[in-house]
Amino acid sequence: MIKVSNTAKAQELQLEDYIQLLFRRKWIFITFFIIVVTIVAIATFRMRPVYRATATLLIEKESTPNPYQENVMVDVSQLDYYMSQYKIMKSRTLAKKVIDELKLEKHEEFIESKNIIDSFLKRIYVEPDRGTRLVKLSAESYYPNLAAKMANTLADAYMEQNLENKLFASKEILKRLPDSASDNWDSGKEDRLDSLPSVVNNTLIQSLKANYIKLETEYADLSKRYKDKHPSLVSLRAEMEQLKNRIDIEIKNIVESIKFELSGQLKTNNVRIIDPAEVPQNPIKPKKKLNILLAIIVGLLGGSGLAFFVDYTDNTIKTQQDIEQYLIIPFLGFIPKLTAKNKNEKKGERKLFVVSNPHSPESESLKSIRSNVTLTLPDKKFKTLLITSAGPEEGKTIISSNLSVSFANMGERTLLVDCDLRRPAVSKVFQKLHNRGMGDYLTEEAGIDDIVHKTDIENFSVIFAGKHKHGHREILHPLKIKKFIEEVKTKYDVVVFDSPPVMSVNDSMNIAICVDGIVQVIRYGKLNRKLVERCTQVLSDTGTKIIGAVLNGVDTESRGHYYYYYYYNYYGKYGYGNIKSDKERDSTMSKPAVSQKA
Repeated sequence: MIKVSNTAKAQELQLEDYIQLLFRRKWIFITFFIIVVTIVAIATFRMRPVYRATATLLIEKESTPNPYQENVMVDVSQLDYYMSQYKIMKSRTLAKKVIDELKLEKHEEFIESKNIIDSFLKRIYVEPDRGTRLVKLSAESYYPNLAAKMANTLADAYMEQNLENKLFASKEILKRLPDSASDNWDSGKEDRLDSLPSVVNNTLIQSLKANYIKLETEYADLSKRYKDKHPSLVSLRAEMEQLKNRIDIEIKNIVESIKFELSGQLKTNNVRIIDPAEVPQNPIKPKKKLNILLAIIVGLLGGSGLAFFVDYTDNTIKTQQDIEQYLIIPFLGFIPKLTAKNKNEKKGERKLFVVSNPHSPESESLKSIRSNVTLTLPDKKFKTLLITSAGPEEGKTIISSNLSVSFANMGERTLLVDCDLRRPAVSKVFQKLHNRGMGDYLTEEAGIDDIVHKTDIENFSVIFAGKHKHGHREILHPLKIKKFIEEVKTKYDVVVFDSPPVMSVNDSMNIAICVDGIVQVIRYGKLNRKLVERCTQVLSDTGTKIIGAVLNGVDTESRGHYYYYYYYNYYGKYGYGNIKSDKERDSTMSKPAVSQKA
């Protein structure tokens, strides 16, 4: 007995489930993968090569401040200084200098640029070498020679500007220092020279100034007692004049020393080029191998993601778990997707596979379904069974026809009744068309003996729908169905009704309330799950037991369902796939499936 949980349980996906999902959605996965890789490959190989030239610069550390620059000190060891230098390298001022020097406005690469400076800066890259004072200054271009020229010219322009910025304060001091040979030396020395740090810190000058002050004090005391021409005052004035000249000479020497040293500094630079940019031999872009590798990775991940997304949004019935979880009815089994085994096989032979290939995997699947139905039906001699589905073209006629023959092969006297009076299909399976059928019986135009047709299959008879001549009259009344069942119960052990789709017309409901059990056929991945659930609910409302559901048209060869694939190949491995030769099968099917009426 098949046991089914009464509550929907969430199923945790295991690795095997992911693999099965990818196999089910393999064409989505493969299509996405091919599209991504193809687009990236085409774009990569059509991309114009880009070359990069790199110059390496060294920014030296200067930790000794200029002793002559009062309140003018730059600590180049600080991070903000280096960050400022990186910004200067990509400044618009330097960019314009390079553009003008190389005349880039006339070059083919820049001639169509609306803003040539912005276009130039987009091709410049400044990359500090971490842990060192080295900086890589790179330029990119479609032309390797131009890339090298851009990098080298920009490096030279930066060095020149750095020298000007670095010694700006020194130049200002030189401008303010008086010329020792000029006439304005005396007027300027008191205002500026005495305050120079080098003068203030000079011990000789300070000692001379101290002596001069001492003489000034002594002179003031003597001037109170003597007149100006007194020999003591004259001598003291001469000594003071001599001392003052000595101080001026020492200050002049310091000024000349400052000028000399500052002039020497104007010719030095803390930035120098270590490696000038060379003409690149290979393009840096596009990186073909990397692009293809990334495209493969994106294709695999994106294809998998899309496959999972599509499967997540797909709300059709595809597995046993779907049937048991959402419909809450037993799973009776599955029927593989029917395909022609050889080019000479007729469509009718393929539909009635229990006759054309009784040991095929689909026939073995049907035997399993038959066993589950037998175990579920009430334990009595006479059994009535309704085969139906939610919508059309789900395979209920094929299932009912083969299931009926399978019961007959067990020795059960079986009658198949085509009750789909609007769109009869049983006659197509047996490749016969009869004027009289179930419609004639229901309209009391014929008796049972007039519409029952015995077949060449032992214990198996069939009643076709007959010609469609009843319009849209609802002739499938429950009382007539019950009367029909009472008339055939003494002649048959099993009666199988093939009915119209439940959600299309009401005929199936009239039959459902009269039978012992219902089998719901579900086409794999066809109808919306809500519609199938509604069909199950409608059938349950009749009060008749729903024996279970059959999943029809499963593509076992796609390996989308591991269990189905394993089951399908199990029989093929042991030789059940083709017991009869094609000739023997053709001979069997050449006989009429249905004889004249009994």
